[in-house]
Amino acid sequence: MSDIQQIGSKIGITSPRVLRKAEEFVQLLEIRSNSGGLSALKLPAGCTTVACIDLAASTCNHYADKAV
Repeated sequence: MSDIQQIGSKIGITSPRVLRKAEEFVQLLEIRSNSGGLSALKLPAGCTTVACIDLAASTCNHYADKAV
């Protein structure tokens, strides 16, 4: 099970469509952050993964349980 799937299941998102979109966002973020913009923030990997999952869920009209 990938990090995205593990974190997604912890926050209540198990939709394969959302998780695939989150993986796409993580890959784009990794490509873009190597240019220096986001790397200056020094965010932990888990933080960016959760943000990508939340963005993917919003994009797919599938919202995470914020209480978790």
